Amino acid sequence: MTGRHRSAGIALWLLVGWGLLCTAWNLYGAVQIANGRPALGPTATYAGAGLALALTLLFLFTSGRWPLVYKLLAAFAAVVAGFTVWNAFALDPSNWNLQFWRWAGAALNAVGIIGGVLAIVGR
Repeated sequence: MTGRHRSAGIALWLLVGWGLLCTAWNLYGAVQIANGRPALGPTATYAGAGLALALTLLFLFTSGRWPLVYKLLAAFAAVVAGFTVWNAFALDPSNWNLQFWRWAGAALNAVGIIGGVLAIVGR
C-alpha cells in the first residue's frame, strides 16, 4: 500500500469516526434540550444528528465507487468542521456547559478537518 493510498484509508476512518461522534454529540444534545437540560455546546439538533449520520453513510458508500463525490463530501465536511472550530473560539465561552466540552468539540471537529483534507489529497 503506497503512502497516498494509506492516507486515503486513514481519511475514511477519520471521517467515519468524526461523523459518528458528531451524530452522538447532536443526538445527546437534542435529547438534553428536549428534557429541559443544557446541551454540551451552543447547538445540538436532531437534524444535525441526521446530517452527520447521512454524511457518514455517504462516505462509506462513495469512497470506493465515486471518488469525485467522496472528495466533494469530504470537502463539505472539512468546511463544516472548520466553521465549528472557528465558533468554539469566536462565540462566548459560556455557551458551553463546561470548558472541557468546548475543547472536546474543537478537537472532534479538528479530526473532521484533517480527515477531509486527507481524503482530498490522499487519492
